[in-house]
Amino acid sequence: MRRSREEAARTRRGIVTAASRLFRARGVAEVSVAHVMGAVGLTVGGFYRHFSSKASLVSEAIAQASEETVGRFRDGPASPEGGIGFEALLEAYLSDEHRAEVGRGCPVAALCSEIAREDRRTRAAFTAALRRMLALVAEVLPGSGKNARREQLHAAAAAVGALVLARASDDKNLGHEILAAVRHHLLADRRRTDGASAPT
Repeated sequence: MRRSREEAARTRRGIVTAASRLFRARGVAEVSVAHVMGAVGLTVGGFYRHFSSKASLVSEAIAQASEETVGRFRDGPASPEGGIGFEALLEAYLSDEHRAEVGRGCPVAALCSEIAREDRRTRAAFTAALRRMLALVAEVLPGSGKNARREQLHAAAAAVGALVLARASDDKNLGHEILAAVRHHLLADRRRTDGASAPT
């Protein structure tokens, strides 16, 4: 009995993992339950032993994708103070590699253009993923008050927007330019802020 429970849990995790990659790569609307189950070598009939609906799977898949990517970025190159630094995070997020790996990349950038048309549960899962991303940005851009919060929101929105545009273009050179330009300006903004707040 215990083994069957463990196998069921393992199967469920496999379904969520496959779904998280397919949804990011192709979009929620374009990926059916049959696509997901086919990716793990199972039939559609087996899906409902694990999930009540596609929406249930979508919510779990977004959460897993978010935790996976935030964890990967957080474990990137450390700053001298410990933990990932702002520059290292930008280098990883606004990279040609991240642009190319849609199915393994940030779910916020991969799904933001379609989530507004999804149901409330899916939007709630997306919002939780966005908050998780913002928490990571707050770690590398610490501070309190409205100005710090605005800087964190601006950095996150600019980075996501740049990645979305770079992926949407069929011109790799243009995509690279967009990523590099936003990375440059976000770093320049941060250096100006650090300079303004440094003791004289």
